[in-house]
Amino acid sequence: MTRTLSVASRRKRQAEIWDRLNSVMAWLIGLAFAGFIGSMFVPEIHRMRELSASLEQKQAAFAKAESENREAKTEVQLLQHDPEYVETIARDKLDLMKEGEFIVRPETAAAAAAASAPTPTTAPAPAGKSR
Repeated sequence: MTRTLSVASRRKRQAEIWDRLNSVMAWLIGLAFAGFIGSMFVPEIHRMRELSASLEQKQAAFAKAESENREAKTEVQLLQHDPEYVETIARDKLDLMKEGEFIVRPETAAAAAAASAPTPTTAPAPAGKSR
């Protein structure tokens, strides 16, 4: 009788071990499947981030072009319909002035730096040393 109990208990323990191993294997297979599915999405996530950055750059370039377009349309409108503006632009480009008018042009930083920079001179040869 003890022998039958030990065989029965041994079979029961083996069944429990196999049940645990089966459940562990099921979890590992599930994790592997989830990892596989997740790895398929990683390149798409990177691609989406790159496309998003590209979109932001293109939107900024579009906004800049749109602003330049508005400025150009305003310039065309003024040139077509405002004779005083045309006169002002022409006098500015041709450096002309009306009688009694003074033109004052502020110096740019580069021009001011060039005007105030000392000119290099050559140092005279030391006295007393001749060859």
